Amino acid sequence: MNAALLIIGLLLAAQAPENAVTSDEALLPDGQQTFVTALHDRLMFDLAEQHCLRQQAAATSRNQQALWQLLITDGCEQKLPLLSAKQRPELVSKAATDITEFVNERLPGPATEILLRVRQVELLASAARFECLPELLTLDPAHPPQTPLKLHAPRRQFALAACQQGTDFAEALLKHLDALRADLDPTLVRSCRLRLRFALAHCTHTRSRLATPPEIPALLKQLDEQTEVLIRSSGDADRFAARLLLADSLLDRRDFPACQLQLRRLLPDIRSPGDQTAATTLQLRALLLQNKPSEAIQATLEINDVAQRQNPQIQLLHLHALLRRHELLLELQKSSPQQQQSLLSTATEFQQLAQKLLPQTSGVLLEATQRLQQRFELSLQVGPAAATTLEQISERIAAADFQTARSELRQLAASSKQQSVSAFSLMQAGELSLRLGDWNAALTELEQAASAFLQQQNPARAASADLLRLYCLGQLWTAAPDPEKPIRQTAYRDAVELHLKNYSAQKTAFDARLYRIRYLRAEAPLPAADDVVWLLQQNITTTPSSQPDQTTLLCLLADLLITHSASHAATPNSGHNPHQQQLLNTFREYDALNPHTDHPALTARSLQQAATVLWQPATDSNAIDWQQLARAADTALALPLNNDSATDKHNTHRLPDDFPELQHRCVTAARCTRLLAACRLLEPDTITTPLLQSITASNPELRSLAIQLLLPHTHDPAMPGTPQLAARLSSLHQSLRQPTDALDQQLQWLSLEARLAKTSGNTEPLIRHLTELLQQSLTPQQLSQLAAVAAVLPPQANRNPAAGPGLISFWQKIRNQSKSGDELWLEASLRLAEAATVAGSRKEALRMLQVVSVLHPTWGTPERLQRASDLQKQLESAQ
Repeated sequence: MNAALLIIGLLLAAQAPENAVTSDEALLPDGQQTFVTALHDRLMFDLAEQHCLRQQAAATSRNQQALWQLLITDGCEQKLPLLSAKQRPELVSKAATDITEFVNERLPGPATEILLRVRQVELLASAARFECLPELLTLDPAHPPQTPLKLHAPRRQFALAACQQGTDFAEALLKHLDALRADLDPTLVRSCRLRLRFALAHCTHTRSRLATPPEIPALLKQLDEQTEVLIRSSGDADRFAARLLLADSLLDRRDFPACQLQLRRLLPDIRSPGDQTAATTLQLRALLLQNKPSEAIQATLEINDVAQRQNPQIQLLHLHALLRRHELLLELQKSSPQQQQSLLSTATEFQQLAQKLLPQTSGVLLEATQRLQQRFELSLQVGPAAATTLEQISERIAAADFQTARSELRQLAASSKQQSVSAFSLMQAGELSLRLGDWNAALTELEQAASAFLQQQNPARAASADLLRLYCLGQLWTAAPDPEKPIRQTAYRDAVELHLKNYSAQKTAFDARLYRIRYLRAEAPLPAADDVVWLLQQNITTTPSSQPDQTTLLCLLADLLITHSASHAATPNSGHNPHQQQLLNTFREYDALNPHTDHPALTARSLQQAATVLWQPATDSNAIDWQQLARAADTALALPLNNDSATDKHNTHRLPDDFPELQHRCVTAARCTRLLAACRLLEPDTITTPLLQSITASNPELRSLAIQLLLPHTHDPAMPGTPQLAARLSSLHQSLRQPTDALDQQLQWLSLEARLAKTSGNTEPLIRHLTELLQQSLTPQQLSQLAAVAAVLPPQANRNPAAGPGLISFWQKIRNQSKSGDELWLEASLRLAEAATVAGSRKEALRMLQVVSVLHPTWGTPERLQRASDLQKQLESAQ
């Protein structure tokens, strides 16, 4: 790196006379280049880039500014393989754009511009090469020669685009060099021409790995010609790189003798540890592609240089060799005790090395390590042969060819004699049927998969398959016509209960209880609350996306208790829920052990006492004593919080380890409960106190939950003060909503706002919010969400002098942003016709209806057609 940049600096000093500068001016200040290189070696790329940008801004010479730009590009190239697949294209685009902007804005001399452009071409060639690295380092020996590597579509497109762009730039620069060579230093011309030819060869090599089979032979022939020219015209260092490139292309063709010959020829040209590592890497890949994993393992163990042996690529190829040896041992039909011991030791060594590499690698090497680990787990589960077939099917799934993949999975399940393969294939086929919406097929496949997993004595996988089966039953219930719904509902409920009975010890019981809570929520809130309490008490580790947070569950619990209390159908003397009573007794024991008033358990106990008000069986529509509930919540919130979860400061009684979490849940619920009571009691002062501020300062999810907890009470006409409560909640909703919330979060708030607008009759805030969101860049799905919310409002909303114009403007914008004839356009047209009718412009409304009826006589849906027909008849009869 240092030598290369020094040569560049000297070449900059040797530009044509009109751009000539002194060598001191062309080179960087003493030590700067070494300092930046040291930062790169320590992977401090961001710090190095910041330093280079500061120095570049301070430099007065264009040549020095160019050298700083080259150092920045060097850092980008070294950083590139350490980034994720999503980040790599972004960095390449930025680095290439920075060079283009530098050339266009700072107008460097011809030599400086050529050097920058050459570096741009090299960056593109490297970016394309790095994309192939995970597949090359993990390539299956069974992969046929001269067939493309199977990269995911976005990565393949990026690599081919980088190759094409790099090739075009390189060819244009070579012609430009020929035109300017009389005005440039000959050494500079030779150096740039050689570098461009190397970049062209690397682009051709990458294209040969990604092209279609008919294109590959011509590309390989072109690559042979390019490498032959490079070998003849290069010095020792460049000759090594050219022979290495040729050996790599021979390896792609599985011409192992020719590859070994080139590897032997390049040995005399090795000049650095990096050259030795590159040659060793190619040698190990050759052994792996010949399916000689034991020899590859031995070769890595015989590396004398410790630094080279610890090189991440060498370690990863060692991991690959362990995987292949493990699979060869698995395929043995009758293995001896020694082979069994070797199988066990190989598996152990693989797992240890994988666990070591996973936290130590990133970017392309991390992707390769994860691929090897996934292959190891899959082959261990279904065997190497089936693992290869399943990986090929996974490639179809990645390409969104679900129908073909499902068909192949079904064939594999039917033909395999291994029960593990059949179960795994049926499970994947069922998941694909879910994606395709084929509920009946998914139901059959998942039921068979669960049965197969049980026969394998694998209850965890059986539970996962059965949980997906429950989802299918739920979809069938939802989609069933009205006469069939009771039968489907019964089947779904029976399946959920059976799952909870058969798989109560599995993690899926958590989700199954959530399923049961949903259908028990309205008709049996107490049993549903019992399930929520059970979920709160469990210590089950599930993925964050599938496990609701504790606040969500606690607010759900409060909602269920309030639903029960407000219900006239509640059973008298039903008593407390056993779990709630148990918690209350626990807090009373804490209180008995310590009479001090600032005991932290009092916070939780006071909240529990507030909850008992909600748990009382309802006797009339005013069963909840809101004043008592407010006092109990105030008592809980007034108590000091204990930040020490270890030992009570007043005695040696130790609180539970999860007490801080329980305390946090209690305080959160107390705030929401107090806010509910304040709204019900119409206490404006309470709503504007720090209680509201504390919720407002919380995350969007908690603020949304606070409103969701309160909303059910705006739809109970038997309770007094409902219109006032709805108006209060509408005002509160505006206070809780934050402009800084993410777009998806704001769209979720809209559904709550629409419910409030319908109940309170005040549509102005909703329409204002709809109009604000319409100014943002929305996807078609998000635009549909806005229209669905606005469609809830009745046509009479247009009469509102404050909100009516905003609603009309909203539908006009929806219509303008939609395609003629689609659902949004048709709905907006009908809404505008309704608005014109309300405004008294009957002729305009009738004209709009007649035009749309001619263009789109079905109006998209029968329901909309009926609305349009009714309105048109009304307008025609009024004429």
